[in-house]
Amino acid sequence: MALLLAACSAGASRDERLGKFLVAPGKYRLYDCVQLAQVSQYYFVRESELREAKAKAEAGPGGGFVSAVAYDAEYGQVRGNIDELRREAAEKNCPALQPPPPARGTGRAPVR
Repeated sequence: MALLLAACSAGASRDERLGKFLVAPGKYRLYDCVQLAQVSQYYFVRESELREAKAKAEAGPGGGFVSAVAYDAEYGQVRGNIDELRREAAEKNCPALQPPPPARGTGRAPVR
């Protein structure tokens, strides 16, 4: 059993595995390329916000635990949505989904 679990997790990060578990395959099947691009922008911005929050939490005492409890589930779900959006966009031959450029002067992605 342990070997089977190890094989399943080989080659994928913890966030990728969590995202695949939390996001239904085909969730974006009915979306067209424009809709996929629009929804992806929200998830790219949210991923950036969560990454910053996780880094800030991990800098403090007991930060790894705080980060895991507060942010890991949502971060995994956001990563799973991005992966599913990219998969669907590639399947439909849409342009590659890219995160928005950082807002000038803040180093953060713009919030829409």
